[in-house]
Amino acid sequence: MIAYPGNKPRVIALHCSLGSGRQWSKLAQDLGPAYHFMAPDISGYGDNRGRHEWPVTLAEEISALRGLEQATGPIHLVGHSYGGAIAFRMATASAFASRVRSLTLIEPILPTLLDEDDEERAQFARLSRDVSADLWNRQPSRAIDRFMTYWSGALPTEEVPAEARLRLIERIEKVAFDFTASFDELGVASAAAAIRIPTLLVSAGLSPGLT
Repeated sequence: MIAYPGNKPRVIALHCSLGSGRQWSKLAQDLGPAYHFMAPDISGYGDNRGRHEWPVTLAEEISALRGLEQATGPIHLVGHSYGGAIAFRMATASAFASRVRSLTLIEPILPTLLDEDDEERAQFARLSRDVSADLWNRQPSRAIDRFMTYWSGALPTEEVPAEARLRLIERIEKVAFDFTASFDELGVASAAAAIRIPTLLVSAGLSPGLT
């Protein structure tokens, strides 16, 4: 986990599936010493990979984040992809919600915001089932290929270097739990409508429609 002490505004940044808190190194540098910056590793990733009982809900993911007991005072939340879903839950339905002062969501994964018959939600549900089936059948490389192809959007899928691919194989099993937690979150639309803090939603033009 990256952490920079200080008594100024506190920023908590949550990374994507298969990533780690190191994803936010540049953000930490840009913010500088004027902010207390925290980038905890989500359960199953980075230095938080101990596997006893991995979370299956976003509420459990929040409980599994290390170092949050130090997060006193007002909070500015930033989340990317699956980390965006966790940040959304923190801002709308957690013990931290009353202290969140801003919310930045980068391609957040909140599939239940969409209707059950929405094609983008259905496509994401198929991805979840296919990746989980690959992992059950002990085909982690195939699961990684499916996952990476989806997130490439309209762009060609880039070849992953062998060393990086090995790291992904070590972490890919947790992705199935991330899917479960994402689809478990209900009442997203009403929770979003109740947000009364500055909120920025970021998505690229070639990103999957779900985001």
